[in-house]
Amino acid sequence: MPPKCERARFYFVDGDSQLEDVTINENAANWTGGGICLLTDEGTATLELTNTTIEGNRAYTGGGLFIEHSEATADSVSSISSNTVSYSGGGVALGESSTLVGGVISGNTALYGGGVDVTGNDNVISDATITGNSAESGGGVYLGTVLEESTLELRRAIIAGNTARYGGGLTVFWAAVTLDDTTVSTNEATESGGGLALSESGTVSGGTFTGNVAMYGGGIDVGGGENQLFDVTVDGNVASQSGGGLFAVGALELSGSALTNNLATDLGGGLFIFGTEQVVLEQCTVEANDAGNLGGGAYVFSGVLDSESSDWGSGASENTPSDVTVLDAAGIETSYSDYGAAESFTCSASVGTCD
Repeated sequence: MPPKCERARFYFVDGDSQLEDVTINENAANWTGGGICLLTDEGTATLELTNTTIEGNRAYTGGGLFIEHSEATADSVSSISSNTVSYSGGGVALGESSTLVGGVISGNTALYGGGVDVTGNDNVISDATITGNSAESGGGVYLGTVLEESTLELRRAIIAGNTARYGGGLTVFWAAVTLDDTTVSTNEATESGGGLALSESGTVSGGTFTGNVAMYGGGIDVGGGENQLFDVTVDGNVASQSGGGLFAVGALELSGSALTNNLATDLGGGLFIFGTEQVVLEQCTVEANDAGNLGGGAYVFSGVLDSESSDWGSGASENTPSDVTVLDAAGIETSYSDYGAAESFTCSASVGTCD
């Protein structure tokens, strides 16, 4: 592996640094940080960006900016835009114990993490706007690695208008992210997970997913592994096929969360379950979702849906055309439309009923 920051245009190690009224463009690095590399082995290096533009740079990872064990702060007019990488983090790559505060990350491209790629633990992004970036996976943010579990806290961030094949807004793979006063909106996935692609024991806590679009899982797509969603709001997302709010293949624990006002043009307005695993909804709200065909609240194609003290709407907040539809092994669909507040029941595709 080449040394970090080899041929980075600006290379900051330790201490406190500032860049003001600077444009960094059309540079290339062999490995990390096409525009800027900021890291330290001891203590914390800091960098303050004022009216600074980082654009059109190239690298393997971290096209515009690479940060490790350090902190970068950008004012509202500083931007990281139109950078490209051959692998991850088109705009920014965060390594271990890194913090990025402020700035606009836009129009960057990558294979993974068009806007931002995150590896390692104890990373923070706050008060930043991540918009208009594109990738194969994780149009806005990609979080995870097969080498170790990664963690990220997003505070007062906006992730909007990003595109990817999987995870238009974010991809969380064997990793944990906390969304504190953060909105993931109007992102698009050409296949699955308009707002979020979650898999391999991924965990997401908090945040609002709204106005996202995908073929499957307009709001969220859940892949293999034991996954968790806590205190999330999934509202007003659209799937052109199934799972307007959420499309689940792997096991999922969904707690204290809301699936509301989502739309699927075919099956499962709020939730579509397609797998052999169990999806548990504990003290959740599943209301006012709509499916063009069946399962306005949820469609259980295979696997198990376990509702524990969850609300399924009534009156104007009813799911349309039914709360839950279950497909059994013989291909018979049975719909249930009489669930309401604090309902506990289990729907199994192998049995073909809810009880």
